Amino acid sequence: MSDIVLDNNQNRILNSNGKKARVEWVDIAKGILLYTVVIGHSVIFDSESFRLIFAFHMPAFFFLSGYTLNFEKYPNFLKFFKAKFKQLIIPYFVVSLLGLVQAYFIPIGAMNRENLLANYKTHLLNMFYMAQPTHSYVGPSWFLVALFFASIFLYILEKLTKKLNVGLKLFVYTLVYFAGINIFTIYSKLINAGLIIKPDIFTRFPFKTDAALVATMFLALGLYVKKYRLLDNVKKQNVLISFLFMFAMLYICSLKLNNTYINLCDCTYGDPILYMLGAIGGTLATCCFSILINKNKLLSYIGRYSLIFFLSHSLIHQVVIDTINKIFNTNFASMGMTNFQALIVGTVSFFVNVLFVVLYVKIKQLIKKKTAKKEKING
Repeated sequence: MSDIVLDNNQNRILNSNGKKARVEWVDIAKGILLYTVVIGHSVIFDSESFRLIFAFHMPAFFFLSGYTLNFEKYPNFLKFFKAKFKQLIIPYFVVSLLGLVQAYFIPIGAMNRENLLANYKTHLLNMFYMAQPTHSYVGPSWFLVALFFASIFLYILEKLTKKLNVGLKLFVYTLVYFAGINIFTIYSKLINAGLIIKPDIFTRFPFKTDAALVATMFLALGLYVKKYRLLDNVKKQNVLISFLFMFAMLYICSLKLNNTYINLCDCTYGDPILYMLGAIGGTLATCCFSILINKNKLLSYIGRYSLIFFLSHSLIHQVVIDTINKIFNTNFASMGMTNFQALIVGTVSFFVNVLFVVLYVKIKQLIKKKTAKKEKING
């Protein structure tokens, strides 16, 4: 896989020797964002902490995806489409099918055989139409589908606007953003016109395309920040000032002015301008903080192997919560903890997930080594 924020081998630039080298702060930023994902799935639903995290962490993932995107390696749209389908859609269905196996054979929490069989129609609809599985702890895989369509939208728009200057291009992406923000209004008009079959079932545009329209804006911002090297060679004192300013923008826009339920996955944004400003503030604050700390082996490692972490974190988080409740006779629940509880349980969950990633990488490397050795003997 390449070019996506959750890939192991993207995030590379040419160094002074003409060889590809990783941009470490990008890996660190992904590691930080993955930690916020775990904490966001721990704190009380729709609390201020929840709103602050959900205001920026998914837009930031899309931004970093755009930052590492490279259209030049694909000679045409078909090649690009096939590559992205292989990188994003196939893993989505693999993870979703593994979730079915887990729910049926290894019950964890509410995700069990009884739930699966009793609500199989809803689960299939969510998996194949809504692109957000509800049959197991693999719901976060919606991001892969949204990223796929956002990447397709970006590719097409880049081709259509290639003769425009960057200002006009960003204006076009802003229009697309507002189209995505107002997608439910558009969908309602289609329902009223009788163009939607069974609107009570098909309540949204399919395959997260509604969220993908909004995400395209953040993907484009990442692409152009990289293209114009806006985060390269910034002096540390300027990075610190930028971090403080951007975090203040996130806090003021997302909590003080746009203090409402926000979730890109659910297409709920509150005020669209404040949502955009808060998301950009949080995204750039994350980037600046990553540049400031520069060297962090743990976060860099997690960022390097973020795909497996991201797709496994929800299941592991639930297992950790159930285990803590059993050992200490507590009653913790996902999206139901105070900030202090969320920091403790979320941090434990994060490090358990790190151990899982390390184990996964070691096993993968061992299999690769044995396969290479076998091929060498046979060859």
